Amino acid sequence: MLVVPEGAEATLSPRRVLVGWDSRVEASRSVREALDLLADAEEVRVALVDPEATCTGKDTEPGADIAAYVTRHGARGSVDLLASAGKWAATVLAQHAIDTSADMRAWALMATAGYVSDSSAA
Repeated sequence: MLVVPEGAEATLSPRRVLVGWDSRVEASRSVREALDLLADAEEVRVALVDPEATCTGKDTEPGADIAAYVTRHGARGSVDLLASAGKWAATVLAQHAIDTSADMRAWALMATAGYVSDSSAA
């Protein structure tokens, strides 16, 4: 799902994209479908919320697999590890998008993980 922050102009050429990542099939599919958009962005930030609890990748560093994948496909990416502090993942990601001035957010619909619980993702 692609989300444009409130007050921002919708564009298919965003400068800064925030990708919510949790190593699930839905997240992989979302990133794969958005590769052209990600490759054209100036900055792609892959954010993991409580990665030790939610990610099952085989890498020792959470997010290393997806960072390598988007980089291999031409995106300029970095990984942000975020603590939820008891908040829904969607709330943490929405705040991080504001903090990083993301023009667009990309994440899979994962209601069970709390990714679509806040109004900014609706």
